[in-house]
Amino acid sequence: MITGMQEIETGRVQDRIIHDEEAVEKVLTHLDLPELRVIKVTRIGKHEAGKSRMMRVTMRDEFSRMQVLRNAKSLRSFPAYSKVFINPDRTPKEQMQFKASYREFKERKQNGEDVIFYRGKSVERSKLKGNFQYGF
Repeated sequence: MITGMQEIETGRVQDRIIHDEEAVEKVLTHLDLPELRVIKVTRIGKHEAGKSRMMRVTMRDEFSRMQVLRNAKSLRSFPAYSKVFINPDRTPKEQMQFKASYREFKERKQNGEDVIFYRGKSVERSKLKGNFQYGF
């Protein structure tokens, strides 16, 4: 799922579809993944002027999907994409669990704990193996 991508204001659906496909290709290029094939790009919800809908991007295979998710954080280094976020497509139940975990992380962080948000959980930095200097 991609959020924050601008949607063009045109009456023709076909023009919006072409624009969205080209926008996803540009994102993949910025992620250093131009070779990945996108199967389908769709906007979620009803089109409203002035609003930007989420985009569901279907990749060719699971490996491609994981590469995009792994490189998604690097998109922030480009000013044009500072408000664009790439996240996995989650079921409503998974969304609720993720929000609860993130809420717990924010509370622990505000209470002064040295925690990072890692793989959907709030984890003490000292308990992780490797060099995790950066957290959310």
